Amino acid sequence: MAPPPATPVPLLNYPDASVSDYRFALNSEGDQIIFERSVNKSPAVLFYAALNSPIQPSLFPPNSHYESATRPDWSWSNGQIAFCIDGGIVITDADGSNLSFLSSTKGMIYPAWYPNVSALAVMNNNPAPNPHTSVISGSGELDIPVVAGTTVWAGMPSVNPQNPQQFAFAGQYIGSQIKYNQDTNYIWFVDRGQDPIVIRPLDKNANVTGPFEEAYQGRAPWWSPDGNWIAFESNRDAPANSGHYAIYVQDSGGVNAAMQVTDYKYNGNHPKWFANGVGLVATLLQAPPAPQRGLYSLDVSAFVG
Repeated sequence: MAPPPATPVPLLNYPDASVSDYRFALNSEGDQIIFERSVNKSPAVLFYAALNSPIQPSLFPPNSHYESATRPDWSWSNGQIAFCIDGGIVITDADGSNLSFLSSTKGMIYPAWYPNVSALAVMNNNPAPNPHTSVISGSGELDIPVVAGTTVWAGMPSVNPQNPQQFAFAGQYIGSQIKYNQDTNYIWFVDRGQDPIVIRPLDKNANVTGPFEEAYQGRAPWWSPDGNWIAFESNRDAPANSGHYAIYVQDSGGVNAAMQVTDYKYNGNHPKWFANGVGLVATLLQAPPAPQRGLYSLDVSAFVG
């Protein structure tokens, strides 16, 4: 039996009905964060904050003129930050300097850094199949066009920090479907180090090619620093018609059932791990049922200990 839901602890000054904070990236020390912020329902742009500091969050990159900037990831090996704008992916140093737009990445989103190398896994919305996971270099060159073959649509990816041959992504078997639908995703596991390549749902009880099973639904996976766990969001047990998600944790081998970390009332999304491997950050509703979101830490030592 899974432990009771974790108690959310706000990372910034919440509640604040004027802002809604969403997808984010942590540095390797876990004391700085880059995140999406919408102010008074404006389009989301990136902000920077030093955690445990009274200083208010500031625009990132400094003096940024992007109308929209989203989906950041922070490399724990080279310190660079990758994020999305409407035309593709941008890479910058941690202080916002040396900004580089990767002109060949149009249609690519959700950049996720490889451990110890300047490469990124991305959700690629360019053709064949659409979408799919690709691997690009730090300069935007396409290194691996399609990670998981042509039978699966693949959304947001994550790379195992201990074994970069292994990927997780939110996706679905194509079958007779007409288009990708993120609400019918499973979390998928890929091991390119095996021959043949392993491509399967993370939970070994989920069917691969049959009808979608709500009991295994999941999105936005993120691998733990030790490679043993994957955190993700799911609506598999949500109250009827709520449209809400909760944060879950599952062993990366997919042997045991996923464990629910947050109450559905918080509508949890996009978990990522602290470097200590026993803490998560997720975006939750600040004051349910109000729609404004915030960034909260979750102690999951009871789940992964």
